[in-house]
Amino acid sequence: MGDEGIQKYIDEYLAEGIGQNLYELIFEVVKQECRKYPPVLYSPYKSWDKYAISGLAHDFMIEKLIGKGWLEHHLYTQETINGLRQALRRDLRHFLISKKEKSEISNLYGRVKKILKNNDHFKSFYPSGKFHLSIWGLSEWIDQGKSVEQNLEKIVEAMFSVKLPPLIRYKPESEKLSHLISNDDLERLLIEIFEHLKKSLSLSMIIEALRYRLGVLSTEFVKLQDSIKVGNVESNLTYEEKIPSLDQGYPEKQFERSEIVNRIYQKLSDRQRKILACRLCENYSTYEDIGKQLGISKSTVQNEIEIIVDMMKNEDINHRDAEDIIMQLSDLCYQYLNNSDQITK
Repeated sequence: MGDEGIQKYIDEYLAEGIGQNLYELIFEVVKQECRKYPPVLYSPYKSWDKYAISGLAHDFMIEKLIGKGWLEHHLYTQETINGLRQALRRDLRHFLISKKEKSEISNLYGRVKKILKNNDHFKSFYPSGKFHLSIWGLSEWIDQGKSVEQNLEKIVEAMFSVKLPPLIRYKPESEKLSHLISNDDLERLLIEIFEHLKKSLSLSMIIEALRYRLGVLSTEFVKLQDSIKVGNVESNLTYEEKIPSLDQGYPEKQFERSEIVNRIYQKLSDRQRKILACRLCENYSTYEDIGKQLGISKSTVQNEIEIIVDMMKNEDINHRDAEDIIMQLSDLCYQYLNNSDQITK
């Protein structure tokens, strides 16, 4: 039996859509959650004042809760008001992450585009009016440029064969935006993947493969009180002074969790990532529903989830860390599902 208190929200939704009660509930969730994210990246006003919070709540309701049908689904599947709040908090987090993801990819897209256009190492073999569809390779090529690699898995594999300095993908709460890779390393990465594949690539496939290569965490464990090193020289600044947005209580633990998340994520197949996204983020409650969404059988979904559970057990995750790790993993899989949908479209 569900919480009788949630019935008033269902009645209101059936009568008028988002009325006063639902608006106040959603607004309160947005108000509490948004302050965990730096306004410089997420708010057009660069602060979380009442106008910024109201605007975010409005966009969230229009684009996701109503536009995607999430609110109606939650009202009929959640049995308590607390459950409804938790679902809204999770959806808002995904909504905010997707906004930052678009900013990061836009930043990366612009840098790659500039390198390809302005660097003598590269040339376009099949120009297109839509730049993201243009085909690129090495300028020294003649016949090789006519062959185009379209297998994303092979491109990603080629990128991982290139050694890069340690990369850190900042958390959504961070005030950093783009990936930590210099233009020199980005240029070198492009040259080496072309040499490795010996085939040309579309810009869109390059960007998609870079999502995987630059999303990998290679973390170094440090104390916040340690001095920042530039080469072998220590500066006067500490990590605590330079990175105030990290969790002040348990930074080493945060890095460790991220490393576990990344390790599990890299082991997941394309299908397993989509299954997790449907299960944890898209609110498909049964194996049958997930199977229908992905075009696979109910038993296949069950078998894949059992494999994923075994992966997590092998990491020896304690109960306290499990929820945070699952949330981070669900965010990655949710982004992967969205990116896959965009490629299909």
